[in-house]
Amino acid sequence: MSAISVPTLSEEPRRGAVLLVDVAGSSAIADFRRGRDDRIGQLSKLHRGQDWIATDYTVTAWDEFQSVAWQLEHLPRILLDIRQIFAPWEVYVAVGCGLVSGWQSDRPINEALGGEGFERARAAMDALKSSPGAKYRRLSQFVTGDGGRDSLLNLIYGLHDTLVQQVTERQWETIGAALVLGNQEEVAARLGVQPSTVTRNLKRAHYWQMRETATLVSAMLAKEQLAL
Repeated sequence: MSAISVPTLSEEPRRGAVLLVDVAGSSAIADFRRGRDDRIGQLSKLHRGQDWIATDYTVTAWDEFQSVAWQLEHLPRILLDIRQIFAPWEVYVAVGCGLVSGWQSDRPINEALGGEGFERARAAMDALKSSPGAKYRRLSQFVTGDGGRDSLLNLIYGLHDTLVQQVTERQWETIGAALVLGNQEEVAARLGVQPSTVTRNLKRAHYWQMRETATLVSAMLAKEQLAL
């Protein structure tokens, strides 16, 4: 039996954000494992290629996976990509900001990670799943260690989640192409539709509001990176 590698004493915790993602209703999804792994592979390739996450997304339970982001300004786009790539499946996304330990270990991420970032991500996920009586349904939750900041982020994303839940599978496909290509004529060519159809789908899917939300929150998190 090979020895298990453990973090060295010289390893220093690092500030970042632990991303914890849970697929809702996974037991009712046909061939869930294959679909889950294909989507996680796409996300890992995309976000590691952009150097937005520290490790590939790792499955930590049947319907749950996680990673770590160091540059918090990328979180809004990361969340949008997760929702688009997993559509039409619905996912809960919990973000815990703070010190992260164990990030240099070669053990599985669910065994190696610790610290306040990990604990806050778990607290955020627990909050999402334990509020069935809330006035409106939430799919995103931030815990950063600052109550005022958390209230603002969760208000913004509570409104954002309301829009997200109205998007159809076809509209998510259009959003995915728009995120990659940008130009609506190129999007239309890829999808085999008229540019007017692309414009209509993006408008009905609240795409521009989503992009504005991502831009606003990204700027806010970049400004507060050190504070988080």
